[in-house]
Amino acid sequence: MNFVELSALVLSVISVSVAVVLYVVSTKRNQRTYEEISKMRQDLLKSLDNMQQELSKKVGATTFHQLASLTDLLKETQEEVNKKFETISEEQRQSQQSLPQQTPPKPAPQQIQQQPQKPQPKPQPFQEIRSDFAPNLPEMNSSDALPVIPTDEFTSAVRLICNPSGSAGRTRGQAKVIIAISKEETLEGRERISQSFLQKAEAEFGDNIENYFNMLDELTDDLLEHKLLEEACPYVLRAFKLTLHNPQSDPFRRMLGRIKSLAEQLVEIKKFDAADELYQQSLASMEKLKDPPKKAIIGLLRKTGTLCAQIEDYEKSEAALRRALRITEVLFGEEHPETLNLLMQLGHLIRKAGHFEETEHIYKRVLEIRYKILGSEHPDIVESLMELAKLSSLQNNKVESEIYRESAIETAKAIYGEDSPNVSELVKAFNESPRQASF
Repeated sequence: MNFVELSALVLSVISVSVAVVLYVVSTKRNQRTYEEISKMRQDLLKSLDNMQQELSKKVGATTFHQLASLTDLLKETQEEVNKKFETISEEQRQSQQSLPQQTPPKPAPQQIQQQPQKPQPKPQPFQEIRSDFAPNLPEMNSSDALPVIPTDEFTSAVRLICNPSGSAGRTRGQAKVIIAISKEETLEGRERISQSFLQKAEAEFGDNIENYFNMLDELTDDLLEHKLLEEACPYVLRAFKLTLHNPQSDPFRRMLGRIKSLAEQLVEIKKFDAADELYQQSLASMEKLKDPPKKAIIGLLRKTGTLCAQIEDYEKSEAALRRALRITEVLFGEEHPETLNLLMQLGHLIRKAGHFEETEHIYKRVLEIRYKILGSEHPDIVESLMELAKLSSLQNNKVESEIYRESAIETAKAIYGEDSPNVSELVKAFNESPRQASF
């Protein structure tokens, strides 16, 4: 019996069970309904037992995942039948209670005779499909026996996600996880659910890293689609860690971009702590590598600095930018454009914190290096002169501010032309309040 025949057998049993339920629901509620349901239910259980015995004889260990998935499917079907049965039973009891009580006529004295009452069969609950659905099979050692199949919802979800029979099972399993997470009212509860699922999934996939990564990637898409941003963080981080063995690969760059994008979305909804934690864990994972990807680390440090400045945590922001600057100077050199851009970003931050003297030192250092490597007519020179003019104004040094201002405008005219819109925008920017300059 191959897997297609097994599937057909399972589907036939499911069809019979559904037909039973539909028949009972559509039948009028009379006093025999309950007995009919009980008999049909017992017939269904007998069919399931027969099918189990057939599978135990003919299924090999190689079909474990398929068998587990079919078991989950059968379990869900019997649960649906059980719910229908309980609903009809409750309706039957309510119907009997609503009937007017009629007092039976008293029999004549000579007709009274003690008749032994037959004990009424107590309705039995609908039996669960046993978890040992796949016992030791013939011609198999005990070490080859199929493991006991847990019946909790996450194991069921993992089985469906791991099912190699097609995408329908994976989609159904992912939906189970999304529903379970959505039902939790607290973030702590949702995080516990995610950790439980990730542990089971990691154990189930084993060495199949590629499939495990693809599952995490797809599940992250579903979480983001349902706007479960904080809940998506552990899945993104776990998938990101799976790509760290090759920082030059496309999956690594894609997951790094996803981390940045997710953090930006968290910032938009004011979830600053979650965004910062996402950055910090990503940085910690990369810095543990024997040969850490320095460019990626610099990018995340700059993002962290920008985030912390947004929430006015200037101390933490400055620490992140200084770390990024040290790596940049070692990696590219102090005269590299990346180093100079990061220096300017650090200068903007320090200026916001009110440390004008150090800011002036940074701005002048950048201007000197830019003159050296770029010449006197370059847009970056205009930027440095403009920032020095604004800083001098903040220090109430109007003479020096005017000198930098005129120098910036003249340089811009030499680069763009005297009537260029860039020059007009520069003049307009000087007229704005220096404290409104963007970080």
